[in-house]
Amino acid sequence: MSNEHHNKNENDDGRNEYELINCNKSTLPDVITSMELEAIFYPKFENESQSSAKDGSRCIRSEILHALEEQQNIDEDDDNEDSLGIALEVSLKHSGSLVLWSGSDRYYAKNSMDNLFTLTGELLLRKHFERVYPEEEEKEFSSDGFIVNDSGEGENSSDSSESGNKRKYSQVSSALDKAAFSGVCKGDTMYGACSDEVEERGYCLSFECVTSVLGQHGDVPLRDFLILTAIADMKRETFLSTAEVIAFAQKWRLPHNDVWIFPTKISAESVFLFYDNNREIATASHAVKKLNEIVDDHKSFGCCCIKSMYPHVDFQGEILEGIVVRLVHGSSSKEMNRLSEEAKIISTRIPPSLPSFSIRELFDCIKGNSPKISSTLRTLLRNERKVLTEHDLGASHEFLSLNVLHNRLDKLDRETSRLATFIKAVLDMNLHVEFKHHCVKSHDGNDDIFIVHAKSDAVFPKYYQQKKPDDMDFFRGFSFRVNSTRRRRTKEIMPLPCQKTESEGSAKDVLMIKLKFLPYMVRTFIIRNGLSTLRRQGVEHFQMFASNMMRKWNITPLVQKKWSNYFHSWAYYASKKQFGTNDYLDYLSEFESKYDQNSCFEQAFESDKFRALVLVVGEDSSCCEFASELASDLDSFFLKTSKKLNPDVAARARSAFGKGLVCFCKLTDGVGKARRLLPKYKDQIFTIFMGCSDNDILQICEGKTQKVKKQVRGMLNSWRKADFARICALPLSFLEVIKAEKGGSNNCKFSSLLENLRDFSKNLPNHSNIPGVFVFFPVIPGTGKSTLCVIPQEKMQFVITKSTQRRSFITICSDLTRGKYYT
Repeated sequence: MSNEHHNKNENDDGRNEYELINCNKSTLPDVITSMELEAIFYPKFENESQSSAKDGSRCIRSEILHALEEQQNIDEDDDNEDSLGIALEVSLKHSGSLVLWSGSDRYYAKNSMDNLFTLTGELLLRKHFERVYPEEEEKEFSSDGFIVNDSGEGENSSDSSESGNKRKYSQVSSALDKAAFSGVCKGDTMYGACSDEVEERGYCLSFECVTSVLGQHGDVPLRDFLILTAIADMKRETFLSTAEVIAFAQKWRLPHNDVWIFPTKISAESVFLFYDNNREIATASHAVKKLNEIVDDHKSFGCCCIKSMYPHVDFQGEILEGIVVRLVHGSSSKEMNRLSEEAKIISTRIPPSLPSFSIRELFDCIKGNSPKISSTLRTLLRNERKVLTEHDLGASHEFLSLNVLHNRLDKLDRETSRLATFIKAVLDMNLHVEFKHHCVKSHDGNDDIFIVHAKSDAVFPKYYQQKKPDDMDFFRGFSFRVNSTRRRRTKEIMPLPCQKTESEGSAKDVLMIKLKFLPYMVRTFIIRNGLSTLRRQGVEHFQMFASNMMRKWNITPLVQKKWSNYFHSWAYYASKKQFGTNDYLDYLSEFESKYDQNSCFEQAFESDKFRALVLVVGEDSSCCEFASELASDLDSFFLKTSKKLNPDVAARARSAFGKGLVCFCKLTDGVGKARRLLPKYKDQIFTIFMGCSDNDILQICEGKTQKVKKQVRGMLNSWRKADFARICALPLSFLEVIKAEKGGSNNCKFSSLLENLRDFSKNLPNHSNIPGVFVFFPVIPGTGKSTLCVIPQEKMQFVITKSTQRRSFITICSDLTRGKYYT
């Protein structure tokens, strides 16, 4: 293999092939002669808040309603009442991880492969087949010479190996049609037959992989499961319609999503109205009930519901991320009703109560890190597919030489040509995209797989702004295979019963939005994502973060007020616990159980919270360590130098969101900073003189000049004259006593000090955490500012107290106030 920067190869016909430079990596191919899509998912689609009309941008909701209105006008002139034309499709948004399956053991995650996500997805899918095709259902049958015996293996076969004897999906499908739900094969046989059809048709199945072991999303799911969300036809570079997806899922007993179809504008408006009125409170059971009611109200217009064999309430739980709304090309109402009835039969034959596989139990048994768990899963699956090497090729022309290929696209097959054009366009646009090369070992040879990773969501709109009409879409979960000896079959195969023969256009042309519900958003985007803010900046900043998010989502003031107390209580609860984003839901569940039982939950935290200002005054360096340890035990803020001490810091520590303050004040730094706090915080300061007795000062000043000794004594006298509310003097020997106590079982003296500090704090007045209002009148002459300021304070206080409880009213006239009146 050549190590030149650009490699070039000439075929017998003079065609220049597409080349990938090897970058001194022996695993990279010298030249690429063919490319095929390996896995794809829908291009990026937005939440409604991101797609709403702002500054002239498109509003997906309005476009959907307008399209349905136009369709309704067309239907009035059409005699075919059975045709649905286009319709609004609503499905539930499950909270999990994207897993793509292209058949056999070819599993992919969003931007990766051969990891915990893909191995977990494979295990759950195989276990699903075992669940819906139990071994005790097995019986012999014959179809076109294919016989399944008691071992589940096919007879009349010259090759018994799995790789050499792929079962023909059409033969098994025929037997399925005859046997219906009487049961014909066990799970692994049916998995292999379904896999054959997926590969034969060039499909890529997209699943939401919902578990409690691959990251936490909103709530801990009740069970571990997969839900089929989409099927890509990689030959046509499009996605199957709703009817096609459900027909394929029902054929193989795959768990498709709950789906509601609304073919009229008035029914679609009812859906959007339901969301607008319930987005702040909706749970899974509530949403399903309301959507079913809308279907019942508009059933005469062709609305229908197709139920999933994995109901959200029974498998994921009540916390629902949201609903996915999209405009789809409808099948006939007769076909949709048939699928709806079939779904009911499936739910009856395979009820949700049927036990399912729990991967969390498996993970609990496998003690170790991710590589060990992955190795165990691969052994359980007998999975021979493994990534041998992985290289990040970046997004530069230095790595991908596409000009040679682009000049001779007419000499390439269609799929290779389109992929080459796509890659060249991505590089020419200088998008933030990575191309990751994986050399993959599998049971039928090695593959070179390239994963296209968009590094930010901004890549997608930038690509589509410059994309030519006939160019390939920028899919998510995008991967392609190069120089494969196992090319996709091109022979014609029997279409699905409801499959369309024409392409429905670009996948990006689909009008689709996510409508999310507040309970999920709070748990994920405030509780989970705000955990770093709480840990780093404290309760006050977390409360501000939560309030800003609620305003950003346009939550009504009444609901914001309701959640404010929840966030405040959670912040104090979480600040006393040690956990991260990987296990926060366990602690959130414990918190909510206590919060629901006790309406005074927040007040309980308030009573325990430390609110005093503690100054540890000393000259020895060990005094700073003592102050830090004191702050840790009191769960208080800590300052290691009085140079940063000021009224603003004290105000934050004493605020409703603060937790007190412990500050080490070096004796020789002077009392000036602390004295500035006395006018406002005199009664809230507890001062500890550590090692400031005459004997301790003599010991500290030993060996120093008379000038220094005099300076230290002068500083000490200044500190002693300061009028602090509470003063405690401790010798330096107290530090040695504490160390000895902590080394043993007795810790009386330090505990006694902490108890005194907490008692001092409890006697301090509480601060209200109810939001207030600050009204600032600008300097405009003649607007009545002074008149408002001279209104008797008692009169205004009466008005405020009468309308709201626990409020104070303060007026400050700038002309009569010195300094910064606005602080």
